[in-house]
Amino acid sequence: MPRFAQADARLAHFDGVITQEVAEFSLKALEVDEHGFDEMDKRILHAIIKKYNGGPVGVSTLAVAVGEEPGTLEEVYEPYLIQEVS
Repeated sequence: MPRFAQADARLAHFDGVITQEVAEFSLKALEVDEHGFDEMDKRILHAIIKKYNGGPVGVSTLAVAVGEEPGTLEEVYEPYLIQEVS
């Protein structure tokens, strides 16, 4: 389940129906792009690719590079970064 789903559901409470229009409105309000990335996702990926030549890079080092706590990266972002596409 995407991490935006819970926030999206809170923003998208329009008569209990989540339509395409409601979903698009909600994701725009959350500043999620058409690829499903928010600003922090982009900062993390940019740091890994540009600053660390595609990795590997430790979570503490990455946290400093993007200005986030290591625990937040581990709990919020890392599960999505390590998913494999089927």
